[in-house]
Amino acid sequence: MKIEKFNKNDLKEIEKFLKEAESPVNDIYSSPVNFFGIKESQKMVAVGALEIYHPYAIVRSVTVSPKLQKNGIGSKMVDLLEEKARELKIRELFLLTTTAEDFFRKKGYANKLRSSCPEKILNSEEYKNLCPDSAISLSKKLQQETNYKSNT
Repeated sequence: MKIEKFNKNDLKEIEKFLKEAESPVNDIYSSPVNFFGIKESQKMVAVGALEIYHPYAIVRSVTVSPKLQKNGIGSKMVDLLEEKARELKIRELFLLTTTAEDFFRKKGYANKLRSSCPEKILNSEEYKNLCPDSAISLSKKLQQETNYKSNT
């Protein structure tokens, strides 16, 4: 299974997939969300997204079809999202969750007071309106890959 970047033509299918998983979809057409995912036999089976507010991004909509859960697909999706964020020079990732706190902690995310998140993140639909106040706020600082030449 290969993770691919989805485009605007996939939004209706993404919306349906996320609604079935009871994930927020109200802003997927209007927010700066970049979706990635896996299709199996032309059917969506996994989705993940980065909502970019440079130099920050929100990890959102990491969803795997119930029949494929517990196979490491969600973990691979988060790894890919982090890789894409590094390519885009994102310094820190943020997320809100009501169901996957332990999963993201294992991936290196730590508690972040919602009120201490950058203004760009707090002003996103995800943080302002879509996720309940009870959602756990987490973040992860990204180490940037550095390519330098030694003079030795």
